[in-house]
Amino acid sequence: MNYFDYTTQAKPAVSVLPPPITLKDHPVLAREFIFNTVAAVFEVEPDLLLQPNRGRARVALARQVAMYLGHVGCELSLTAVGRVFGRDRSTVAHACRRIEDARERPEFDRAIAMMERTVRLIVKTSPALRRDLQLAEQGDL
Repeated sequence: MNYFDYTTQAKPAVSVLPPPITLKDHPVLAREFIFNTVAAVFEVEPDLLLQPNRGRARVALARQVAMYLGHVGCELSLTAVGRVFGRDRSTVAHACRRIEDARERPEFDRAIAMMERTVRLIVKTSPALRRDLQLAEQGDL
């Protein structure tokens, strides 16, 4: 018996490592986290924030807050926020302007500030969330 018989064909190696994770493969943790946070504050269903149309005014405002938090709280570029939320960068810029203008109302400003602090704290302490944000910024969608 020859243990070093090279006449038989070798089988291709099977990778035991999982394929690399991209934003296409899994739900975006950042988006889900932000949507759930905003949905709880605005008392809307998170799924409504994903609708392609504007929807009700309350839902549209919640979606704008979510995009604002993606830009300000997660420190993503407008383009990256657009990718994550399935919107154009100009839509994200408009949302950010609307939220900045609305922050003149003290009650609204307090709610946004609370959500900003929450998002920043979670991003700071979650390696998985930071990884997703890096992928979004790099455009690995």
